[in-house]
Amino acid sequence: MTDARPTVWVLGDQLRRTAGVLADHTPDTCRVLLVESDSILGRHRWHRQRAHMVISAMRHFAAELEAEGFDVDHRRAPTLAAGLRAHSDEFGVERVLATSPSSHDAVTRLEALGVELSTNTFFITDYREFGEWAEGRKRIRMEDFYRRQRIDLDVLMDGDEPAGGTWNFDHENREPPPKDGRAWPTLELFPLDAIDREQMKLLGELIRDLKNVEEAEGNLLKNTVVMYGSNFGDANKHTTTNMPVLVAGGRLKHGQHLAFDRTNNYPLPNLFVSIMQSMNLPVDKFATSTGTMQGLLPA
Repeated sequence: MTDARPTVWVLGDQLRRTAGVLADHTPDTCRVLLVESDSILGRHRWHRQRAHMVISAMRHFAAELEAEGFDVDHRRAPTLAAGLRAHSDEFGVERVLATSPSSHDAVTRLEALGVELSTNTFFITDYREFGEWAEGRKRIRMEDFYRRQRIDLDVLMDGDEPAGGTWNFDHENREPPPKDGRAWPTLELFPLDAIDREQMKLLGELIRDLKNVEEAEGNLLKNTVVMYGSNFGDANKHTTTNMPVLVAGGRLKHGQHLAFDRTNNYPLPNLFVSIMQSMNLPVDKFATSTGTMQGLLPA
């Protein structure tokens, strides 16, 4: 028997009710398909906790859709294609809709299966829009696309001109580190605002939740390292040295604040080597590391 309703195929990284093609449908207008693919789970060296997170998220999302009234087919199959074929054979589906995946390989595979792809609204700009903008240009520079985005999205704009009369302060922000004996300028510190405090609250809740999950060798926090920080040491000057990092969990030495020589600091990969060694991984070198970070590993 053929089902007149189309199937909306939701991929494992598109689990959101209000985005993508699913946002345009109700329980009366479509059936929903989710496929747990053995080939995808076996293709990469997944940490068991990451694999658990993905599968758990898919199953929770399926339950949420069912509670809303959707007819959900959540199945496990050797491959995505096998899952789609089994679904189509069982329900007589003639049309399958999906949000365009975030990788070119996945787009090609779904198109080959006859899936109708819609614009990926999980991103502000679809990759095809970027392709249209880039076509024929002699140079492709982030600054040019950034200006285009501000104009099209009306962000930080005053009519047709940038707010404040200038597009950026890149030139002013590119002051190099002093090499004439001057000291580094004192960092200007700002008190935490409501958003900062909420972020720290969520981080604390995550750490407590991990600690409350018992495992054979202690708890989940002991078997997980949470790293929270910034990709800039000074965001105003875009410096990538002396970056603040908060580390929790694992088998590291905690309850301390470590400050190192700002003029001759460790490379960041030293932190990663310390973390991996704390998890009993036989690693002595990672990227540009020169060893471990002193004070992190238990004596």
